[in-house]
Amino acid sequence: MNPAAIYRQNAVTTQTRSQIVVLLYEGAVRFMKQAHTEIHKQNYAAKSICLGRAQEIIFELNASLNMDVGADIAKNLRSLYTFVWTRLNEVNIKNDTVLLERLIRIFEDLAGAWRQISA
Repeated sequence: MNPAAIYRQNAVTTQTRSQIVVLLYEGAVRFMKQAHTEIHKQNYAAKSICLGRAQEIIFELNASLNMDVGADIAKNLRSLYTFVWTRLNEVNIKNDTVLLERLIRIFEDLAGAWRQISA
């Protein structure tokens, strides 16, 4: 394994659960912003890949929810993740940058909230 891969592995395995959630939100935002750029470049294949990666992260966030412990918060997050995941499909079909910007803001807000929790 190369040094960069080892560093990335250690960076993830030494994080708390809330810090990992922040990293996932930041990753989803990064991919959504990349998709936004690709839409403006009319590089629709790259846009679809970026949106797919953001959706994969959202899927993992959704799958990691503990519905028994999280109660209402987990239910609300599940609804929000489903909403964003579905809207990313719409963005992919319509190349709707306005909707994508709204979804980015939602995830940036969530990342900010989780940063406060993990601090």
